[in-house]
Amino acid sequence: MTSRRLEESMGAVQMGLVNMFKGFQSKVLPPLSPKVVTE
Repeated sequence: MTSRRLEESMGAVQMGLVNMFKGFQSKVLPPLSPKVVTE
């Protein structure tokens, strides 16, 4: 029963990390390839 909750929380953490990485990438790297930032 708790494994489902663990998976959901892990997914949320992963999404947060991805969003943080996207923001960091868009701030640091010049927008040469917008594909990398959007994906």
